[in-house]
Amino acid sequence: MEEEHFIDEKKYLSDAVLGLNDGLISNLALVAGVAGAIAHSNIVLIAGIAEVLAGSISMMSSNYLSTKSDSELYDKELEREKQEIRDMPDVERQEIRDIYAKKGFKGKDLERVVEVITSDEEVWLRVMMEEELGFGKVSNKNPMKAAGYTGLAFVFGAIIPVIPFMIFSLSAQALPYAVAFTAAVLFAGGAAKSKFTLKKWYIGGFEMVAIGIFATALTYNLGLLFQI
Repeated sequence: MEEEHFIDEKKYLSDAVLGLNDGLISNLALVAGVAGAIAHSNIVLIAGIAEVLAGSISMMSSNYLSTKSDSELYDKELEREKQEIRDMPDVERQEIRDIYAKKGFKGKDLERVVEVITSDEEVWLRVMMEEELGFGKVSNKNPMKAAGYTGLAFVFGAIIPVIPFMIFSLSAQALPYAVAFTAAVLFAGGAAKSKFTLKKWYIGGFEMVAIGIFATALTYNLGLLFQI
């Protein structure tokens, strides 16, 4: 039972990674820009906390709507295919024949494939959804859960660049720590994510850090132009 629960929760990993990375990079860039313009940490802190709240709500609502829309679209097309199989079985059977003919099946082999697939409506539907419509395997994600993972991960990530501004009174003192803390977490996240790809762990880590540093340098220098 615990293993099944772990597998079920694992499908939300991408939502958590999305929220974490976005929170880290977007809020580091924000506080860097404000720190470049304002010397006192309290203003930077207010801006950073506001971004934690606003950003998490935005990420949650966006992911909720996106996941819900994908699920609704899949369900709509699934029902349409079901109806077409029942109303026009010969037409749908020919579509299966055409799909597998393009894959190189011919003659008796082709007819055998068509017979096997169309003998089971569930298999028939899955093939039509994947091969004809290109949906692939439905993720079965709960929109509320997906949004929750993204939002919580965003909050965790976005709060990290803010912490030094709670400790130091001057932005110039706090910013190097904000960059260092965020870079460390970005590196760890990039390295961990590389386990699911062919990329070497240190390359994945450095890529994430490079993105964060680029965004920080850009907004910090922009803040210097409007220095108060």
